[in-house]
Amino acid sequence: MRAVASVCNNTVVVYSSCGPFDTVGWYDHPNVTAILNAGGLGQETGNAITDVLFGRVNPSAKLPYTLAANVSRHDSFPDVTDRYR
Repeated sequence: MRAVASVCNNTVVVYSSCGPFDTVGWYDHPNVTAILNAGGLGQETGNAITDVLFGRVNPSAKLPYTLAANVSRHDSFPDVTDRYR
């Protein structure tokens, strides 16, 4: 993410995750203008993401979970970051 953001001044990160997602090292990069969790993907995902990014719809909702900047901020999950490096 950091490599892309360093050469693109308007970087939008779209990811699909059903659990914690580690953004450490790039979420605060000045060129990362949006981070979008696409959730469970389906047939109309591309159209839905486009509608959100271009302001056609406002996805204002309350999430039943927290989007933390760091996996270690999720107390209910074990820290497995070293396991996948």
